[in-house]
Amino acid sequence: MLRGVKRPRRPAPPLLLPDLDLATLPDPAARRLVQQVLNVVEALAQTVADLRVENQALRDELAQFKGEQGKPVIRPAASAPAHDYSSEAERYTATPRQPRPRRTARPVDRTETLWLERTSLPADARFKGYQRTVVQELILRQETVVFRRAQWYAPSTGKT
Repeated sequence: MLRGVKRPRRPAPPLLLPDLDLATLPDPAARRLVQQVLNVVEALAQTVADLRVENQALRDELAQFKGEQGKPVIRPAASAPAHDYSSEAERYTATPRQPRPRRTARPVDRTETLWLERTSLPADARFKGYQRTVVQELILRQETVVFRRAQWYAPSTGKT
């Protein structure tokens, strides 16, 4: 049947009728008969429990033959030792945080100024300065370029 598998013995099932007192039965023949029926029921309950354990063991063995895993044996968790902490300050240990290093400014290799054609602007456009845009390209070496694009403002359109 089961090769090399030891079946664990289950503890006896709990009493089905814990508050039943057979001494309250007046007839001794009825009392013996009820006692015998309860013994048979208890034996059958124990047999059912044993057969369930054996059935599960057979299922596990069959699953193992199929290359599957059987039902895992889950043991109760061991209780951790109780620690007596008297205050939150004793239990809390602060971990010092390291500040992040700041990024260093990238050196600018060249600055290019981009101009708009005056003919493409409205007649009342005024020069307002430059908009700075940094573009970083990687060729064979790092080259950081600052483009200064001229900005114009036209009061007639209200746009820059």
